[in-house]
Amino acid sequence: MNFLYRQGKSLFFMDPVSFEQVEVDAELAGSERRASYLIENSSVMLTKNAEAFVSIRVPEKVVCTVENTSAGRTKQVNDTGGKDAKLTNGLTIQVPNFIDNGAHIVVNTETDSYVGKSEVPPAPEEEKEYN
Repeated sequence: MNFLYRQGKSLFFMDPVSFEQVEVDAELAGSERRASYLIENSSVMLTKNAEAFVSIRVPEKVVCTVENTSAGRTKQVNDTGGKDAKLTNGLTIQVPNFIDNGAHIVVNTETDSYVGKSEVPPAPEEEKEYN
């Protein structure tokens, strides 16, 4: 299915073959927070039993863009600290001090944790699992 958009606690998807649209609860992604990592127009695996959808497979790692964070600074020796960064999907996670506004980063969607920098911006074509 292709993820279309989110409205409140509902997620909307479309079958790319039949163009049928379905609405499912964001909790099927494991949590509403985890559903925030879905990227519009990206392909997403939905699992269905005989009558209803039962789960949404959110990739373990995705690329996100930092919308707002405090001024960056170079990493110093033994610097294990971090800072809050608000992502364009509305979530806030901890990132290393050298991450600036506009940076593309890989995020673990299960732990909401920074994995590393990405040279590729988040886009439906690029929304794959990053290992």
